[in-house]
Amino acid sequence: MKWYLFLVPLLLAGCPAPPPRPTTPPPPPRPVDLQLEAIPRELYASPVFTFRGEYAHLLFHLNMHNREDRPLTVRRVVLRFRRAGETLRTVTLGPGALKQGLRAVPWIVMRDRQSIAAAHRWQGKLRRPKGDTVIPAQGAVSLPNQFSMARFAALPSSIRVEVVHDAGRATLELPVRTYKQQTRLRLPVGGTWWVMAGHRFDEYHGQAFINSQNFAHDLGRLGGNLSTYQGDPRVNGSYRCHGQPVVAAADGEVVEVHDGVRENTPVGLRPTWRQLLRQPRNIGGNFVVLRHTPGEHTAYMHLRPGVPVKVGARVRAGDVLGACGNSGNSGEPHLHFQLQDGPNPMRARGLPARFSDFTVHLGRLRLYVPPGRSAPMPTWLMITAGKAVGAMDISRWRP
Repeated sequence: MKWYLFLVPLLLAGCPAPPPRPTTPPPPPRPVDLQLEAIPRELYASPVFTFRGEYAHLLFHLNMHNREDRPLTVRRVVLRFRRAGETLRTVTLGPGALKQGLRAVPWIVMRDRQSIAAAHRWQGKLRRPKGDTVIPAQGAVSLPNQFSMARFAALPSSIRVEVVHDAGRATLELPVRTYKQQTRLRLPVGGTWWVMAGHRFDEYHGQAFINSQNFAHDLGRLGGNLSTYQGDPRVNGSYRCHGQPVVAAADGEVVEVHDGVRENTPVGLRPTWRQLLRQPRNIGGNFVVLRHTPGEHTAYMHLRPGVPVKVGARVRAGDVLGACGNSGNSGEPHLHFQLQDGPNPMRARGLPARFSDFTVHLGRLRLYVPPGRSAPMPTWLMITAGKAVGAMDISRWRP
């Protein structure tokens, strides 16, 4: 072997190593497209009358839209109640709560009675199996009736929603507002009535998927036996509120009147959804809508046929608008009342309402809300227009 071959390893050791070949960095992970939507998009804190005083009530539905081509599994939902940049409290909904609460989204996205009537026809296809926390590819689910209650002084300014799933997380900031009512309202009825239904988390108005009804009330009358009727319950005339005058809750202009809808006979026989789809205005039965300011209207529904007012008429608080009845989507005679931001009673947004000049019956205690003050209408309690005998001014009540 040639002697100079021994120099090759030495020469190679002294040569610099070739530079490494450039490598292409891996692309950043693509963000997962899970879109969140709250209904309503901003929350009005609703005043709620309780035995411990007045509270603020928040209620919303959360939709989750999966825009991916693969399913996503929801791990948890975190609600952070925030004010001035600080978190007041945190609520975490884990797998157990999600398995109980997730629903098919078409029930939630409905904005009016016409479309929810259409959804009702296909309710069998909108059901989800219990215990399912998977959002299908290009599918959607909802978490309805997320509820919170607090004193007005402790209200958050926003709720930050965070949905954690198996491929990441999505967030949504939901503003909270305290609505400032412009119109001073009195009760839309005279005498003593029973608030059959309001809009708390455990009542159908509050859980409704119809924006106009989110803060509505149903009013009826009770007798000594705590029954709404006397006699044959199938007959409209047996109900204590049937035919009673319904009056304007404030001065205003008549902007909507719907008349000519027959009352449901026998009581309990509602129109079918197919009938209501053909004539969607009949859902509210015979009704009147008053405009008080450009952004505040009141609606009075399920009246008897023969509404005495016409569109364009000016009315004063206490003027008769019609008689309490059982028309439209109604199970028994009652008055459905709501404050709303527009004239259409099925497409306007509902607004929380306070009332003046009425008495609340808390057992033997009677609390009077004078004209200079206002209070929310209590649910499941008796109320009287004006000051009842022996009533105490509500400002003196210390719950």
